[in-house]
Amino acid sequence: MIGYQYTGAGSAVIAASAADVSFYADMDGDGTMECYRYYLNNGVVYEAVVQGASCASAITSAAGQPVTSSFETKALKVSSLVLQYYNAANQGGALLSVPLSSTDLYLVRRIDIAATVQGVASVTPFTVDTQAVVRAGR
Repeated sequence: MIGYQYTGAGSAVIAASAADVSFYADMDGDGTMECYRYYLNNGVVYEAVVQGASCASAITSAAGQPVTSSFETKALKVSSLVLQYYNAANQGGALLSVPLSSTDLYLVRRIDIAATVQGVASVTPFTVDTQAVVRAGR
């Protein structure tokens, strides 16, 4: 949902590093743009949301809430969150260096996400891989 309903002149991605991404989206579908941030801190992935016209200036340092449910918070520890950003100029196939520069933010079209987690009762950690694609505005 990165960039969902975003029609601004700039990139939908506000900031991006190896374990922290901020972006514009209207995920709740209310017609008001929000800024979202997902980041890893002490083994927990957090989501921060800031609303308002100037949300981009506040989102990169905004503190969030754990993404997991109360049961999962007690049962899972995230030991690694790796975000890799891919360039639109090469059909989303060229890897960009992190942290992204302000000029590279416009190029992001695909993000690979890998989270390594371990359950309280489990000895062996496992990695979950997925992707996010930057969506165009209306």
